[in-house]
Amino acid sequence: MSTDTFGIDLASFQAGEDISKLSDIGFVIAKVTESTWYVDPPYDGWRTAAKSAGKLFVWYHFLVQGADAANQAAFTKAHVGDVSLPGMLDVETEGTSMPTLADVLAYIDAATAMGLRVKLVYLPRWYWADIGSPDLRPLTARGAYVVSSAYPRSASAGAAATYSADGGDSGVGWAPYGGVTPLIWQYGDDAPEDGRPNDINAYRGSLTQLGHLLGEPVGDVPTPPNDPRILVEGDTGADVKALQVLLAAKGYPCGAADGNFGPLTEAALVAFQNDHLSEVTWADGKYGPLTRAALEAAPAADPWPGVVIKDGSTGPLVKRIQARLITLGYGPLAVDGDDGPRTTAAVVRFQRDHPACGTPDGEVGPRTWRVLLP
Repeated sequence: MSTDTFGIDLASFQAGEDISKLSDIGFVIAKVTESTWYVDPPYDGWRTAAKSAGKLFVWYHFLVQGADAANQAAFTKAHVGDVSLPGMLDVETEGTSMPTLADVLAYIDAATAMGLRVKLVYLPRWYWADIGSPDLRPLTARGAYVVSSAYPRSASAGAAATYSADGGDSGVGWAPYGGVTPLIWQYGDDAPEDGRPNDINAYRGSLTQLGHLLGEPVGDVPTPPNDPRILVEGDTGADVKALQVLLAAKGYPCGAADGNFGPLTEAALVAFQNDHLSEVTWADGKYGPLTRAALEAAPAADPWPGVVIKDGSTGPLVKRIQARLITLGYGPLAVDGDDGPRTTAAVVRFQRDHPACGTPDGEVGPRTWRVLLP
């Protein structure tokens, strides 16, 4: 992408900071709650100031292990002020608290049931490794995107200059892990915005695109239907060919990359939209800014071998699936290359836990393969 958007994290450490002075900042992520007992005092002021300054606003909750997930979600809801706002879960170590992926998913599920929208999860690579390097695609299945952190150097210049010096769109913070590619990279923790040190973040795209992904429209959106950047069935050319190549790379093959937007390309695009965009109305088979941003941010797929693995299948692909199921906690299984009732039952359990797989039928077709294998 040629356009990048920058944002900051705010909490009581930055109390008094004037958001209106942050001309290079497009989005603000502000702390609202921690566990079931702490409310960050400046939160309401941040929310009001961000709206006045025209910034995209995201609340965040600091997750604490040991406190009931539903109680934490209810505590957030009681203090967030506007449940329609997108939220982020802050997942890291504090004292003896070290939340697991199960703790994260429990909070998201409880919060979603209460009407909150958790769209981001700050779960850095280092923390992911510390908790056993779990598969993070269950977050994607719930419509939540990962925020990474890596600080190549101290942030001493403006947001854009520091980001460029730290590697920009090819920087270390964009490297995939856990089967997903981060949507946002926190590339510094001492950015001197308004005279105070801040965590500074980057998104590889426009503020409008980020707002769409978080379900919080910003600017003049949606793009008008006659915008030439929107590709639809019947279009031809290099842009269509690039789309076809990208779809295949992300696990949504659509036949030959011939530059012709035909029924196969549309079907692959709709499948991607159904898997990655939370609003049904977005699964329209049109390639516009929202779908483009989501497709570019999606992780590369392990190519589906073209064979549906099901009860009765045998061979090395079955062994690979069995080993992966065991790694993810869907055993006990024998890695014997024989897809019998026990393997099929494990696949069904996995599919039920991961809605992006589609119908829980015990068969490993293209959709289940993309979710199951890194």
